[in-house]
Amino acid sequence: AWLRANVKSPKRKAETRPAKGPLALVKAWLNRHSPQQEDLWQADFRQTPNWIAIGGERVRPWMILVTSKSNDFVLGYDLADEEPSPAFLWDIVVQAMRHPSMGDPHRPTELQVRPGDRWESLRAHFEEVGVRLVVAEELDQLGVVLKELAERIGGEAEPGLLDAPGVTPRQVGAFFE
Repeated sequence: AWLRANVKSPKRKAETRPAKGPLALVKAWLNRHSPQQEDLWQADFRQTPNWIAIGGERVRPWMILVTSKSNDFVLGYDLADEEPSPAFLWDIVVQAMRHPSMGDPHRPTELQVRPGDRWESLRAHFEEVGVRLVVAEELDQLGVVLKELAERIGGEAEPGLLDAPGVTPRQVGAFFE
């Protein structure tokens, strides 16, 4: 007890599996062995709005989620300490194709994502496996699931200064000046 109270342990770096990304071997396997079904998927990642305690440290993990809008299934998910790389996002979607949490393994015909360089860098790879990447400003189904997941993990988002009645952006700016 004395040691824990008086000696700070080095900051723990979470062990995350290394991302493999879009390997030619995996794409070839998907094209040969994973059937394609008419299915609309949505994929996204967001950071939890509130800090949570894990192992005595306060963190804001990133939630990564893949859903089937056609079937109302959550197909794949993960939590990460750092903002996910394109390779990590690819791995999560491929995991959902090969071993979905619900339903039979398959490739969707369409994957909806929010605008961003991470997804754009994967466009050609998804096209190689017959999946059309569609950028959408709003991911209706996925947005609801991510919001509920964030609330379960870290509670409801804490209100900001501008959420207080009568507070204007000018007042907040003056406060910080």
